[in-house]
Amino acid sequence: MLDYPDPLEALAMCHDVAAELELDPALVEAIHAHLLAMDGRPPTRELLAAYVTGLVARIDEETLRERLQLPPIGSEPRVVPAGLSRAQETSRQHHRGPGRPGWTAEEFWARWRDACSRSTPPFTPRSVARQFDTLDGNRGTDPDYVRKLVRRYGLPPRD
Repeated sequence: MLDYPDPLEALAMCHDVAAELELDPALVEAIHAHLLAMDGRPPTRELLAAYVTGLVARIDEETLRERLQLPPIGSEPRVVPAGLSRAQETSRQHHRGPGRPGWTAEEFWARWRDACSRSTPPFTPRSVARQFDTLDGNRGTDPDYVRKLVRRYGLPPRD
């Protein structure tokens, strides 16, 4: 089993390397994620620093930022809406091609509330699934599908 470091320690390591090399921390974080995806295990601080140094020596920072899909230096930072993680917001931005749009947290929460108003307590994915309206317009679905959506978006905030 691979030993993955604490995500906050990895973030701190990225910021240390960025400060040492006088680079944007977001660039070093993206390169860290790239190394993790390529190798399957987290890079050491030395490996990360060497890899970043080598990349910056061969490729200018602006091109690296473009390739890693980071905003240009000096641009306004992208604000992630409250209640969504950065990964969820990023996945919403990518267009998946033709077809109906996927779920958003707000749409799921609205349909969850509607299904709860037609269901009897306790409001569990199993009890709500029978009254839940899916994206294709059908009423009633598999409880596992509703559980998946609850895991993805959480339950709606209390009014």
